[in-house]
Amino acid sequence: MNRFLGENPPTDTDAPNPIVIAHQNANTDEINRKLNRLEISLEREKKHGEALQASRKELPIEKLSSFDLKNMCKALEAANEEIERVVSIKKERGFEFPYQTIGSAFAPLRVTEYSSSDSDEGPSGSNE
Repeated sequence: MNRFLGENPPTDTDAPNPIVIAHQNANTDEINRKLNRLEISLEREKKHGEALQASRKELPIEKLSSFDLKNMCKALEAANEEIERVVSIKKERGFEFPYQTIGSAFAPLRVTEYSSSDSDEGPSGSNE
């Protein structure tokens, strides 16, 4: 109360408050612990990724045997059938696909309304 009334002004107003310093140190310690846990997790994920990458080493297609090529062809056909099955289910449920085929993923479908001014462009919608 004396300090606020001006009878005994504080001698050193620039001295940091020890409670504030303790709180800052506690926050810094907690942040450092979190950072250490994240760095350990990152290293673990990097090692896991490297192990996965090493296990994915495949021969170039030119070096595969006839047997391996036939197996790959069967696997691709099975994957294609599964894709077609999933697509047909999604179409039945009203899902709209922005692309016609996987190969056209870089060329989205363009649905345009044709008016009399668009008739000179033809059905493709372009003048190429």
